[in-house]
Amino acid sequence: GVRGLIGGAAHITGGGLEANVARILPSHLVAQFSWDWPVPDIFAVIQKSGDVDVDEMRRVFNMGVGVALVVPKQRVNKVAQTLPDQSLVIGEVRSRENAGG
Repeated sequence: GVRGLIGGAAHITGGGLEANVARILPSHLVAQFSWDWPVPDIFAVIQKSGDVDVDEMRRVFNMGVGVALVVPKQRVNKVAQTLPDQSLVIGEVRSRENAGG
């Protein structure tokens, strides 16, 4: 399992990835998401048929992510090996002062 390998976990519910992951990080850190992972096809259907803005899709539907793990950089490969079909890197945690825009 991944016990002992992760720094934190967030169940992604209302508020989306950004708000839920922010709750488990110290105030001097911020998560930056790549938003480039494979998204289940159903989300494209919802977005198109409902004419939903991409920011709202990310906030409401999380683009298919149900749980986010915060993992120290040196342990990412080990977690990926432990959960090969259930994990992917979706961003990184940075200090707030170096986060950029």
